[in-house]
Amino acid sequence: MRPNARMNCAIGVLTIASAAIAQTDGITPATPAPSTLPAVEDPASLAAAADAQGGFETSLQDYRVRQKQLETELRQLRYTYFRNKRAHDLRAAGLEKLKAYNDPAIFEPMIETFARTGADAIAAIIDHLASLETPEALATIAWTALFDDHPRRRSMAGDTLVRTLDGKTIPHTVKSVVADGLARRHDPHVANAAGLAASLQLADAIPAMIASQVVGRGSGSEGGALAYILIGQQQAFVSDLQPVVGDSAVAFDPELSVVTEGVVLRVLDAVVVTYRVEVNDALIRLTSDLSGEDTSYLGWDQNKWRRWYTREFLPTYEPG
Repeated sequence: MRPNARMNCAIGVLTIASAAIAQTDGITPATPAPSTLPAVEDPASLAAAADAQGGFETSLQDYRVRQKQLETELRQLRYTYFRNKRAHDLRAAGLEKLKAYNDPAIFEPMIETFARTGADAIAAIIDHLASLETPEALATIAWTALFDDHPRRRSMAGDTLVRTLDGKTIPHTVKSVVADGLARRHDPHVANAAGLAASLQLADAIPAMIASQVVGRGSGSEGGALAYILIGQQQAFVSDLQPVVGDSAVAFDPELSVVTEGVVLRVLDAVVVTYRVEVNDALIRLTSDLSGEDTSYLGWDQNKWRRWYTREFLPTYEPG
C-alpha cells in the first residue's frame, strides 16, 4: 500500500461537505437523494479549516519532515526487533515499542513499513491504532480495509474497525475514506467500500451506493464505424477470361472474383454496462437492516432506489 496525497488528507485535515450522487452514464437520473458523506476539499481550504480549529500543522513541509524522521525510526526498529521471526521474545519487545507511536504522521507508514514483517506485527499495529480511537487512526484503518493490496490485511483492518466503532459515532474521516472508495472506478475498491459501509451500518453511504451499483460507459467513432460484422456466404466465380495464343497452342487466363450474399452489420457506437453484484448485495443488506424490511425487490433500478430512499427511508429513519 503506497502512500499518496489523498491518504494524507484523509488522516490529516478533513472537513464536512455534502457529496453529490454520481450519476450513471446513459441512465436518466431521478431527483438526487441527499447525502451526508463528506467530500475532500481543496488543500487550501482544508489547511485553513485545520488551522482555525487548532488542528494539525498547516505547513505540509513540516509534516513531511516529521514523517520522514519517524519513518527512519521505524525502519531501525524493524531491523532491530523483527529480523528473526523465530525470536519471539525480541519481536514481543518490538511490538510493545510500536505502541509508543501515536503521531498521525506515522500511522500510514507504519503499516507500509511492517507489511512484510509478519501478520503479528500488522495485527498489533491495527489494534494499536484502534485503541487510540482518534479520527486519524480510524481513518488509517479504514484506508487499509479498502485499498491495501493484501486481502488478509484488508480483512483484519475491516473487522477491527467494525468492532471498534460498534455502537459509536462514526468519525467523518472514516466516512470520507468510504466516500472515496465508492467514487472510484476500480470495481474491487468500490466493492470493498460498499461492504465496509454495510458492516458499519453507515446510512450516509446509501445514496453513493445506489449510484455506484450500476455503471455504464459508452464510446463512439467520429470518423466512421467502430467495427463491421459480416454474416453471409461468399462464392467465387470467373468474372473474366483472357485467351492466350501461342504456336500450335491455345490457353485461357481466368480472373476470379467473389460475390457475397448476406448481411453486414456496421457498429457505430458501443455501451458497456457493469453490474456490481457486491455493491448491490451490500446495499440490500444495509438498507434492509436499517429499515427493517426486505429491499431486494428494488433490484438494480436506480430510480426506484432513489425514490425509496427519499420518500420512504429518510422520513422514517432515526439514527441510532
